[in-house]
This record gives sequence, structure tokens and C-alpha cells, in this order.
Amino acid sequence: NKYNQNFSGVYCSCSRPYPDPEDPVEDEMIQCLVCEDWLHGRHLGLSGGPPDDSSYGEMICLLCVHKYPFLAAYDPAKASLMAATTPTTSSQSKDSESSSKSVDSEPSVSVISASTESSSSSAANSVPTGSDNSDTSSKGTESKEEESKKDASNKESITCKIKFILEKKKTRESDDQEAEAESSGAEMAGKRKDAPAKTLFLEEGWRKNLCTCKECAAIYEKENLKFLLDEKDTVHFYESQARKRKGQFEEGMDALSQMDRTEQIEAVSMYTSMKTELMDYLATFARQGKVVKEADITNFFQNMKNKKRRIDLPPPSNCK
Repeated sequence: NKYNQNFSGVYCSCSRPYPDPEDPVEDEMIQCLVCEDWLHGRHLGLSGGPPDDSSYGEMICLLCVHKYPFLAAYDPAKASLMAATTPTTSSQSKDSESSSKSVDSEPSVSVISASTESSSSSAANSVPTGSDNSDTSSKGTESKEEESKKDASNKESITCKIKFILEKKKTRESDDQEAEAESSGAEMAGKRKDAPAKTLFLEEGWRKNLCTCKECAAIYEKENLKFLLDEKDTVHFYESQARKRKGQFEEGMDALSQMDRTEQIEAVSMYTSMKTELMDYLATFARQGKVVKEADITNFFQNMKNKKRRIDLPPPSNCK
């Protein structure tokens, strides 16, 4: 946890208390997982307001995205990085190339239906010959193969997810920025000024897509963001764990259901008796204005145990 302005009783970029007696607008507040501050929905830089709670798992405010620009690469609206995989091996790339060759090298067949002989001949004159089709197909195949080879070579030489996506985009747009290749993917994302920072609403499980290469790991360490790599450090995870654990009431009911009817009646009777005696015991402290201490509660339950022992004793031998 971070000791931010919330510990002073103010929240959001507007630094106002919540609830704010001077704010007539009813607005929900959402917590940023990076700075841990709570922000008003209308102060997240969104024209249409925040999305529905069920449509996202975590939120990173636009101030944190501006502070850590590499986080913008995980914008779900782009969806390109989420599809990025780890570098493929050369054998995998060869298999994909051979499969693409087998599919693309199949001859194309043109079917022409004709009702008369004359329409058939005129259609034959207007349709390109099979050799022309194969030439066009071969050219398309070559360009596809070249592109797939470039992507495969890039994947083999680049291990950073962010860097791979940015390099792929760069090679398609221009080849004038070779200096960026020496930077880490996170640093490259920080240098790009393609669009202003915006609030990110991330789906549950997005953390598993975070790049864990050596360069990005150094960035997480430097910026104190290593907690982002922990998929168990989420509100949804803790909520799911809490749902799995049973409360004292549920555990008590389970224990009660395993007893026979006589034991159930005795257990309920003892509970009712203990509750009544405890309330009477605490009432004496309230009347005298005394503070209830741990030793007082310990003495109460010790007396309850002693009373139970006396009840459980067998009747005296002279009892008839």
C-alpha cells in the first residue's frame, strides 16, 4: 500500500473529500491500481463516462499512464499486444512456411457455366488463362512468404513483447528509426508520442500478458511496479478466495448438521444460555461505567467451563 493523499481524507485529482458536502453531483469513485488513489468518474478524461463495472477488472488512471508511458501499450483498444506471443522457434516458422506453401501452391480452378456454345467461347476469350492466374498467385505467395519470414526473424531476434509490436509497426510505417532498436520495449513505448495518455480499463487477467523480459523487468524494478506481475495481487483474486472460505456461521451450521437431534438440542440450549449470561455479565460493566478488559472475558468463559464440568459430573452414590 502507498501512503497517498487518501490518508489525509482527500481523493482524486481534484483533492476533495468523499463524500463531498459541497459537491452536488453524484459520481462513483474508482481506484487506480498503480497510484491507489480513488478518482471521480468524471475526472478520468472520459467523454462518455466510465464503462460498466462488469466490463473491466482493473483501472489505471491517465495520470499514471502519463507517468509510465509503456503501460499504454496494454491498452485493450489496440488489442495488438494482447495477441503477441513469445518468439517462435525456427522449426515452428519452417513448419508454418511449408504449410503456407502447400496451401498457396494449389492450382486455382475457374468454373464457367454456359448455356450455349457461343457464350462459352466468348467467356473463354474474356477470362484470363490459367498461366496468368498462376503468375498472379505466385507473386502473391512470394510477398506473403517474404512478410512471414520478416515477422519470424523479428520474433526470433526480439524477446520483448512491447518491442516486437513497436518494431513491427515501425517496419511497416518507415525504416528511418534504427536507433530505437537499441532501447528496451518499455523505453521505446515511453518515447513514442503517438497519442495522449488516457485512462485504461483492463479486463480481468490482463496481467498475464505483461512482458517479463529482462529489460522490462528492470523497468518494473526501477519504477516500483513489480507488483503488477503478481496475478494474485488483485481485488478479484482476494474476493474469489473469500468466497471459497466459509465464515464462522457457515462452519457452525456444518458442525451442527453433523450432530444427532439430541446433541443439536443440547448445543442450541448451551448457546442460548451462554448468550444470555454473557449479556447479563456485560450489562454490569455498563451500569458501573467500567471498561471490559481481556481478563474479564477470559474469566467469564472460565466460569462457563467450570459450570459445565459440574453439570457433567455423575450423580452421587447415595442418590436414590
